[in-house]
Amino acid sequence: MDPPISPDEDVDDYFGEIATALGRHFGYPISHSEALVREYYGKFIDPAFCRSIGFRVHDDELFFHEGGFEMVLSIHYYLVLKGDPSREAYLRWRREYVSAYLGA
Repeated sequence: MDPPISPDEDVDDYFGEIATALGRHFGYPISHSEALVREYYGKFIDPAFCRSIGFRVHDDELFFHEGGFEMVLSIHYYLVLKGDPSREAYLRWRREYVSAYLGA
């Protein structure tokens, strides 16, 4: 991403791939996808924000652990849909979304 989201090239490449996938999956222009990725990254590494929604502060290891598709869904849910921040609400939404997406 330009400018880089992180000084770590692997992290920056990972989030660049997430921005591309976010655009492909939800139809956002790349500039909007990159802005969403930057906002998500900034919020979820911020201790005050994470405390306010009951999440632990994210680090690069956790972002990588989540995986690309999970990150795409999380960004869309929390930043675009402004979904309920509880983990249970997110998991319920994700289950319904993925079921509809797969046509199950």
